Amino acid sequence: MKTTNLLVSSKTNSTDDTQDYLSPVANSNLSVSSPSQYRANLSTSQAYSDYSNPIWLATSSTSNSSSTLPALSLASTTPTPTLVGTAGGLQINLVWGSNVSGAPATFQAGIIKAAQMLCDALSNKVVLNINISYTGTGGGAGAGPTNGTTLAYSTVVANLKSHAASGDTTFNGLPSGTTIQGQSQVLVFEAQLKLWGLAPSTATDGQAIFATDINPSLLPGVALHELTHALGRVPYGPTPDIFDLFRYSSTGTLLFSSAIPSASAYFSLDGGKTKIADYGKNSDPSDFLNTGVQGSTDPFDEFYNGSTVQALSKVDLQQLDALGFTIKSTSSTPTPIPSTGSIATFISNLASLSSSSFAITDTSANIALNLDALQTNNIKISSITQSGTATALAITASQLTADATALNKISGSYTLTVSGVTSATVATTAANTHVSSMTVTDTGANIASNLDTLQNNIAKITSITQSNIGSALAITALQSLADNALLSKISGTISLNVTGTSAADSLFDKANSQATLTGGAGIDTFNISGIDTITDLGNGGADIVKIALGGSSVSTLAASWIATASTSNAATTASAATINTNGFNVNVGAAAGTSGWTINATGNGTTSITGSIKNDTINGNTSGGLTINGGGGSDSIALGTHTNADTIYLVNNNKVTITGFGSSTGSVTDILNVTATGNALAGLTLQNKTTLATNNAPLAANSTGLVFNYANAGTALTAASAAALFSNTQATNKFAIATGSGIELLIETGASAASTSNHVWKIIDTAGVFSAIELTGVTVAAGHNITFSNFH
Repeated sequence: MKTTNLLVSSKTNSTDDTQDYLSPVANSNLSVSSPSQYRANLSTSQAYSDYSNPIWLATSSTSNSSSTLPALSLASTTPTPTLVGTAGGLQINLVWGSNVSGAPATFQAGIIKAAQMLCDALSNKVVLNINISYTGTGGGAGAGPTNGTTLAYSTVVANLKSHAASGDTTFNGLPSGTTIQGQSQVLVFEAQLKLWGLAPSTATDGQAIFATDINPSLLPGVALHELTHALGRVPYGPTPDIFDLFRYSSTGTLLFSSAIPSASAYFSLDGGKTKIADYGKNSDPSDFLNTGVQGSTDPFDEFYNGSTVQALSKVDLQQLDALGFTIKSTSSTPTPIPSTGSIATFISNLASLSSSSFAITDTSANIALNLDALQTNNIKISSITQSGTATALAITASQLTADATALNKISGSYTLTVSGVTSATVATTAANTHVSSMTVTDTGANIASNLDTLQNNIAKITSITQSNIGSALAITALQSLADNALLSKISGTISLNVTGTSAADSLFDKANSQATLTGGAGIDTFNISGIDTITDLGNGGADIVKIALGGSSVSTLAASWIATASTSNAATTASAATINTNGFNVNVGAAAGTSGWTINATGNGTTSITGSIKNDTINGNTSGGLTINGGGGSDSIALGTHTNADTIYLVNNNKVTITGFGSSTGSVTDILNVTATGNALAGLTLQNKTTLATNNAPLAANSTGLVFNYANAGTALTAASAAALFSNTQATNKFAIATGSGIELLIETGASAASTSNHVWKIIDTAGVFSAIELTGVTVAAGHNITFSNFH
């Protein structure tokens, strides 16, 4: 047969002979006398690795088992090997693969039970090591020897006879001489070599793989089938193995071939004269034919079903005898029923155990994962002991109650971590002295209604999961403070509705929350760590807003609001502190923190807005009528499409950006380092009350009609400064410089009043009391004009 990768198709009556479960396994100790004795797909440096084709579950199978083993689970680490049998007799060391960690304990129990039946039936004093794997689906299984070597035919016959039990005539019919049917060599597998002392005791003798969906009640029979394949119950050819020495196609004619489909063959111990069992043809030539003389329920048959016998038959024992194993006398003492061991050993011996007769010793992880099964069979358990380093048993809230009897059988101190606790049962769970920690899962409404109870037991709560995430938890302002540590244990982003009372409240959210905060009639403090909405800022008067780093809020004014110094924005941007006002005045001049504020004037109301000393963003409303007082930062002011005049005061600002989006009238006072752009600046008056900076950025080309009021008495306005401020390349635009009452306007000697082409300057004496105008050494370019207006 072929030795390819794991079969993953899901068939129940397959006759597909081209697929097998296992790949070749290398063995550097293999003795190779002739490359021709191996198949073409194995190099001379490879070990022999022949595996039976999978045994398959026949269609319409039903269990004939009177009881089904409970479904158990194992820990996530590779299980410790299980040594089956007693010292001084045959022992089988089951070496579990890492994928067995995910198998139910009934899997290990079924394999152990089959191995125990083999140990009970055979008397050879050796330890056989077999690797066990658990993967794939389809109800199939496959196995085979790991390694083998060839010996002279005469040597093999001599060993078979010398190691046979007294009076055993199984090998008497083998031909004498140095050849059998023309073959001088016989392939002997690792397990058989151990019987004769020709292989080290630590060698791996075979391996078997089992699908994950085999019915636990049928698994012992499947395991008997596969474990015996691993011991050498496989064909070969053209060089025969020991199995082939008793495989006849007719009287006196042996079949040395593993080809599939196979010629008709049968098992015989007298040279082919008597047929003991028929061998398979289409699935596996080493198995018995389901329709053969041995019957359709033998575990060595090609296909198993619900009627397959879960024990070795007389024919099976004859087959094992012919492979070189020694069958125990029927008068042998039966294997004693164990009274201690692992959970897997306990499950595999359930049928034989009496009440309170078994003491379990296993890891904490296995005890926890198999707790339900231990509860089901607790009457047969005398005690449970945690082996190795004891760790907390991870169980569910339902198991804490349902499996209480099994838990009470655990010896000594133990701890529990309980998952899935509801809010209503937190107090009783926490009162259990064995519970070291718990996780809570419940709806938002239940969490909110039991919030104080949860807080009282917070020491044992590691996390809280809201089952209907997105549904807001409705809590009071007092709970938001008193139970805030508890709120921080809720996983993920949660929604909060925090409501104050008529008194002054402190309202809290949590870092990973989206909270709606509604204050009361008192002066409230809104503590912002998450992403919050404040619905009634100013309702209590001088409400306080404290925005932490990472937090943000959008506040809607319920009344005009003046921030006190207790208000602060510790976030990195002004957008983290957004206030929307529709006609209510806003004053954040006293606000502290690292960043300014974003204030949006909405609707058509007339609003006064005062910024902070940090960098603010102030956005005007639709109809205008704004009074904007800039603070001391680098503010950004955006004016809307106004029909009413706006007044912007920028006292002590060091930089202001004004952007307009439509026609506007009004004035801006106290200019120092202003960048102004947009159509809304048309008709806007800029008033300067401090020394004009020389680094003023140019005004936009479309700010036609803007008037700059220069009111610094006795301070010269240099043409260079003026040109820097009013740099414009559009000839149609005119900028006016207006003086204050009794102010002397000086344009310095040597300055150029028209340093850029197409400039038109207009100087207006708006007060009508100009004392002097001095133009000394001013160069006026050809085609340029300086116009003086309204002088007296």
